[in-house]
Amino acid sequence: MFIQAALGLQFETKRFTAKAGEALSLTFENPDTVPHNLVIARPGSLKTLGDLANRLMADPNAIHLQ
Repeated sequence: MFIQAALGLQFETKRFTAKAGEALSLTFENPDTVPHNLVIARPGSLKTLGDLANRLMADPNAIHLQ
């Protein structure tokens, strides 16, 4: 799977799915000058991940997943 960043902290690939246990190979390309982060998460985890990301902006040591 090829994933490419786009301008304005966006991604060309908005979503992809995989089956549990399926082997994946991801290639990420960022032609933008702004660094991008890529997080692969389970459905329904957006709020938790968003809260953690906000905490990381204030304190890089804030990420302590339970």
